[in-house]
Amino acid sequence: MRRLLVLILISFALAACDDQPQEPPISGPGSVFRTWWIEALANDAAYDTLLGSGSQDGGVFHENQPIGPMVLHPQGGTLTAFADLFSNETGETYWASVQAPTSPGGLLAPDSLIGGEAHLRQVWRFRKNAPNASLRFVISAVFLEGLDHNGQDVDFDDCPWWVGGPVAQFPVECAGLIKGEVEATFYAYEDPVSRADPIDVFYYASGSALLFGFADRWSVDAYADAASLSPMFAGAAFDND
Repeated sequence: MRRLLVLILISFALAACDDQPQEPPISGPGSVFRTWWIEALANDAAYDTLLGSGSQDGGVFHENQPIGPMVLHPQGGTLTAFADLFSNETGETYWASVQAPTSPGGLLAPDSLIGGEAHLRQVWRFRKNAPNASLRFVISAVFLEGLDHNGQDVDFDDCPWWVGGPVAQFPVECAGLIKGEVEATFYAYEDPVSRADPIDVFYYASGSALLFGFADRWSVDAYADAASLSPMFAGAAFDND
């Protein structure tokens, strides 16, 4: 069984955005707006399947999506691999978790399931009204966990995209077999006069924390975007257990 849990706990607010700030259809400043999607991954990318996607403004969010049968059945578990997304009412505590399925017909068929992806994107928007107002963000903890209970090393059935490549590079190219990532991005910008006007961003900070690997080969990385105006995640701030 291969399983990935991504959990982040923050004390106030975290914004994970695209390359440019968006105007999500949320009810007002301070509300958390979410978008999400879950995919089943096949041996051939042409057979990848979008299992579900959507958006939600405010409230508690929870999405649990079956992907396929499990290759192993650990005690207390189920016979089905699931993807699970959760965010509490404030968005301060949330996670993404996914289990890898298997296919009864074997892993070599192009449409055989070899994995899954679960994505959760959260956006907060705040408006400064008082001239001397300030806003402080604190990310209190980031937790990334990958579990590989296959009981064997990775082979070409698990990592079919490297078939035909140099054998010496196989562990490197397949290092992302299990991967979890948390990204935090912050923008500050002036309200445009109209929606047709470009957004004038005067503050930007962004960083990511990443866990990837398989079996007993795990790596962690953390970095700030090169254009970030403030330091974000750094590898030295994380423990690799």
